[in-house]
Amino acid sequence: MSETPFRIFISWSGSPSKEVARVTNDWLRFLFDRAEPWYSDKDIYPGTQTISEIHENLNRADAGVLLVTADNQKSPWINYEAGVLAQRVTSSLVIPILIDEESPTALTGPLGRLQNATLAKEHMLKVARALADPVGLEEVRLSAKFEMSWSEFEPKFIQASKQRVSPPGEKPARTDSDKIDELLQLVRGMRTTPPGTRSLDPVPQDEVDAIRTSKILKVIEPEMKTLLGDRAVLVSARRNNLVIAVPDYEPVAAKAFAKLALKQWGMATEIRSPTAGSEVVSSWWA
Repeated sequence: MSETPFRIFISWSGSPSKEVARVTNDWLRFLFDRAEPWYSDKDIYPGTQTISEIHENLNRADAGVLLVTADNQKSPWINYEAGVLAQRVTSSLVIPILIDEESPTALTGPLGRLQNATLAKEHMLKVARALADPVGLEEVRLSAKFEMSWSEFEPKFIQASKQRVSPPGEKPARTDSDKIDELLQLVRGMRTTPPGTRSLDPVPQDEVDAIRTSKILKVIEPEMKTLLGDRAVLVSARRNNLVIAVPDYEPVAAKAFAKLALKQWGMATEIRSPTAGSEVVSSWWA
């Protein structure tokens, strides 16, 4: 009888983390026979099947490795993936790896509260040990396989971490604009609405485009991030109604923000959150 695979979700956003994801996938497969690492080898664009594929693999993961750079550590998408993973598995198995810094203390925000590492040998050995226990690989075999692997994979990690330009013909890495669209696609995919709430119609793309350059984003965003977290994304502000997507739904924080929006800006709030496969839609209307 074959053993159940241990699924490891590899999260990345932009270059060079995409290149490092490829190497990480191969390295984990070399170390652990039971491991089934998964990463998206495509950049994400709205309207593609990639988003649903990512969501499916997030919800099947037993552990997660987040490949973080100074540029992408505040990415809504990579933080969303971290939030889903943190709800599914123990925090010791959600591991951010800083690939362009020498010290893990350079990681800030929500990701900085996790046990993180760099690409240095001693840090990557800690990553391997954290994953070895649930996989069932004893320390002696792990140490031997790690030493054997590192001579081959260290140069590959170094080379991948220095790649910052997409190869010719490859689509550009995901931008902040793309990430907003990605969360919007998840929001549009919701179909159920709990009793006593009201759901808005899908938000037209032109309104999403407009919101990025509107003054209202600059006014609302600081309060939104403070109360709802760095991963909250404003996806619509129309007819005096705000629509906000959040990876993690916190009722107390949501109500506090809604009251503030009504009092300070005279705007009603709808908060939508695809939380670990469930659907939460809450509304407050003036």
